[in-house]
Amino acid sequence: AYRDLGNYDWVVFTSANAVRSTHDALKEIGRDSNDLSRVRVCAIGSATQSALRVEGVTTKLVPDEYTAEAVLHALGRLDSIEGKRFFLPRSEIASNDLPSNLIREGAVVIDVIAYRTLSEPKSAKLIRDALPTESVDLVTFTSGSTVRGFVEVVGTDIGSARVASIGPVTSAAARDLGLQIEVEAK
Repeated sequence: AYRDLGNYDWVVFTSANAVRSTHDALKEIGRDSNDLSRVRVCAIGSATQSALRVEGVTTKLVPDEYTAEAVLHALGRLDSIEGKRFFLPRSEIASNDLPSNLIREGAVVIDVIAYRTLSEPKSAKLIRDALPTESVDLVTFTSGSTVRGFVEVVGTDIGSARVASIGPVTSAAARDLGLQIEVEAK
């Protein structure tokens, strides 16, 4: 899939991790981020855009909201989606909303597992010990996978700490696992 970069209409990066893993994959096959100059690049979020900038990649689109629907809408405002080829290097546990919506609109989607997200059980004791002491005011989640990983290794008893979320998809994951969201980024 990485060797075929020049044959895509769009590459959609959903995270800085996807940018780093793509950089590593290109390096492994004797290529570099210059290969991305032949396609339009969409970055979901300013951190993803910054990671691309570090690699010398210019983004064509950074949607205002970080939901599959908002990305689809923003892409559709720039160009027809039907018949276009999209490359999505993403996490193994990423939601299927974006590729499903693109396919529904007639796109050809190459959806690649670019990286895996793993829980860090060694940190669990440190976190569990800090929560009851009220030294943690806010637990901030940046993705559904961070919520799942946190609950897996720490649980849902967070003492008096409040919960913040990067957006609606992450908030939904937190609520599904029994955490109350008090702050949600727009």
